[in-house]
Amino acid sequence: MKCPQCGSDWIAEILYGFPDFNNEQFQQDHASGKIALGGCVVMEGVEQPTRRCNDCNHEWYVAADSPDSSDSQAGSPPMQSK
Repeated sequence: MKCPQCGSDWIAEILYGFPDFNNEQFQQDHASGKIALGGCVVMEGVEQPTRRCNDCNHEWYVAADSPDSSDSQAGSPPMQSK
């Protein structure tokens, strides 16, 4: 997957919710730019951005059923339960 704005292929998957900040895999993926934090508020029925370019910071939405959605560079790190 490439950024539609600048063409970079250094793309992060945006995660929403409250991640487990103590999880080593989360820390590695976040530090390397594989994932980015989108905030704790998940809005139902709204197409929130799911990808962020690490070069130009452009954010965009990729539908879960899109062929590009399986292009994710990272798995879903554990989230903390409240």
